[in-house]
Amino acid sequence: ESVYAYSNSLQFSVIMDIVNNLLLYVEPKKKAASDRLQNMRFKLQLYRDEDQKTPILQLQEVVREKVQDLRQLEKDYYIAKMRHEEHRMELLEAEMEDMKNWVGLKNEELGMRISCYNESQLQVKAQMKTETAQQSHVVRRNEVCFKYAKWRMTERDGHCGIAELELRNFVYTKVNRDDDSWTHQMELNWVKVENLLADNFYQKVLVPQGHDLENRQT
Repeated sequence: ESVYAYSNSLQFSVIMDIVNNLLLYVEPKKKAASDRLQNMRFKLQLYRDEDQKTPILQLQEVVREKVQDLRQLEKDYYIAKMRHEEHRMELLEAEMEDMKNWVGLKNEELGMRISCYNESQLQVKAQMKTETAQQSHVVRRNEVCFKYAKWRMTERDGHCGIAELELRNFVYTKVNRDDDSWTHQMELNWVKVENLLADNFYQKVLVPQGHDLENRQT
């Protein structure tokens, strides 16, 4: 069935406000992280793989060193706490907080760089696979097709029907290539599934669109 709706400009503004602030609302932190990832992807699009890999390795090394420094600060803080050095504890606590924030930001940047690098690698592999498939030659093509088929599932005695499946214009194709690769393709124009159990409320499980109209025409 079709649905029609009418509204004036004020009602339209209210609807758009609800959609933007309720249905399409994204937490600011998630939105900011998503924006940074999109910016990183756009920035690295013109970089080669090696140009992307080198900054990742460098950043990993820097973060690793900072984490070691942070562990040392935590040890110093523990010693100062045992000695009741309040002033030194405050200084170390502030320094640890700054370093934790820095490590967190760099870890986020590192994660985005690795994600973008992995995406670029997958794209390259997919492109190479496509090019290889295009260069290979078909050595065998097998097809199975039929215009109409009906399959009824019954109980073990073979009398009581459980479900009935009807298929029309079915085509299955398998293509073998000379590089030991193959592809499968299946096409189906029409399918209907009916429940044959008498005590079930839903008799038509799957019915093509316009099925009733087609029956009237035939």
